[in-house]
Amino acid sequence: MRKLIPIVLAGLFMGALIASPGSDKICYAQDALEPIAATVDIRPNTINLRRNGNFIMGMIKFPEENSIADINLKTIAVTKINGVPVSPIPADWAFIDEEFTDSVIAKFPNKIFKDALPVELTYPTMVAITVGGTLADGVTQFEGTDEVRVIKPGKGIWKDKNKGGKGGGNGDDGDDDTGGDEPEVE
Repeated sequence: MRKLIPIVLAGLFMGALIASPGSDKICYAQDALEPIAATVDIRPNTINLRRNGNFIMGMIKFPEENSIADINLKTIAVTKINGVPVSPIPADWAFIDEEFTDSVIAKFPNKIFKDALPVELTYPTMVAITVGGTLADGVTQFEGTDEVRVIKPGKGIWKDKNKGGKGGGNGDDGDDDTGGDEPEVE
């Protein structure tokens, strides 16, 4: 439980301090209201709604004056889509990678896009995903947003047998023309 400690100077209310029992950390209430501006990078940059992937990755970085080691990993969640608050979609798991990327890497369920997007969107579209959470002090919050492209391909778009891949073709489109600019190799 946090205590709100009013600061009064010459009869004027100047602000308030927030203190958590058993903690040496005290911050001003107005500081607690403004979340730390994190940099969030959602991967992949293009999401296919018909994909079979289980996860969408988010990399969270902090400004130099803050440490990612202070993040309570259990509080990381998607909190807004296109600036509209949604029921928090918590990260399935997250870890701190100070050695290689100096970021927190979180994996979110693919349902972010399948369940949380407004039905009336036309595809392809750009979607802003906001990720937020709380630091270990239980008071200070962070938030960051990234935009990703969301597509919903029609039927048969990946089933052209003459283009290679899983279609069973040999990758040859049957056209003997090399494209005009490329020299023929004998």
